[in-house]
Amino acid sequence: MALTLINSFSLSVFILDIVISSLLVYKLTQRVRETNLTSVKALLTFYIIDLIAVLVELPFFLLNFDDPSGFYLDPDNFFIFLFIGLGLLSGIMFLSFVYYFAEDRLSISGMTFIVVLVTSYLMYIALLIFGNAENLYIPNTPFSLEFIPAVFFTYVVIISLTRLIKIRGISRDEYQKRQITLMLIAIIFYYIFTSVFITVSEQGEDVLPATLVYFLRHPAARFSVVIGDFILYSAYAKSRMAFLQYQTMEKLLVISNDGLPLYTYDFSANGRGTAEDALLSSGLIAISALLSEAIKVSEIKMIQFKEKQIMVSHEKNFGVFLITDRPTIFLWNALDAFASNFNKAHNMDTKSMLDISKTKQFRQSEIITMAAFGLSP
Repeated sequence: MALTLINSFSLSVFILDIVISSLLVYKLTQRVRETNLTSVKALLTFYIIDLIAVLVELPFFLLNFDDPSGFYLDPDNFFIFLFIGLGLLSGIMFLSFVYYFAEDRLSISGMTFIVVLVTSYLMYIALLIFGNAENLYIPNTPFSLEFIPAVFFTYVVIISLTRLIKIRGISRDEYQKRQITLMLIAIIFYYIFTSVFITVSEQGEDVLPATLVYFLRHPAARFSVVIGDFILYSAYAKSRMAFLQYQTMEKLLVISNDGLPLYTYDFSANGRGTAEDALLSSGLIAISALLSEAIKVSEIKMIQFKEKQIMVSHEKNFGVFLITDRPTIFLWNALDAFASNFNKAHNMDTKSMLDISKTKQFRQSEIITMAAFGLSP
């Protein structure tokens, strides 16, 4: 009776996992088309692998529906190692997602660690097929290659949590803070709770009932993954476009070729300032002359200002400046889109700069800003 209930619950979790993973794949595919961000591509690949793993595993579960514990607890079952391999592959993509989300690149140390672990895991599988259990131990050490998955997933959890916690600590946007908090919770469900269930089942295999061991190792662990999937969907896949990658936007400035401040938007305050504020805040008055000169030199695309980077986009009669901690591909595309739409909305090629700066017409520029930088709800 207990096994029947567990099997029914497990089948429901399978179906739920397929539905949520499919929804994530669909939603992230749309996001890739909209943004072409590497972070979104990495997470999309992660969920494609997850969906493939579930679809591959489901037939074996159905074939062994009367007694799936025998299938999952069989130490000689090679398909278990296949599932672990798919798990490692999905872990690599999740780690890549975190790196690209946080830094817009994959670190050399991270790549090296991944390559070493993947190579070791392939050796592990080869020794299982062609060798014997003694070959799994590293010479002159008590460590076995069986520790590779545990080491890798521990690394994924530590890197993911530390990077996201750091971002949450320095982020000034409350929306992004909430998003990252949910992403942290998703990681806890996806990796930590799952690891706890599997570890308890393995350590208690000799003392716990086989049914309970099977429940912890499969239905409970998979259900934790499904919860993590749902939370990550709510936090990331449904988020505003600006938060599909960690951004550090501070201030947006529009200055005419004559040095006249036209418009400013303060991202840190979630609002725009007056035209006069554009060069009279955040210490920018010290470089007002530099910004005015930069407009006249089309080759200038970036200005270093203390610890900040000032990204520059040139139009015929004005320049747009974005102050940020680091430039990203997303920000370059957003900056160029804002400059183009700002020019079209205000007919900058024909109107008097002085007249434009004094009108209330520039209030619609906030809408242009929100749309270009992906801040619209």
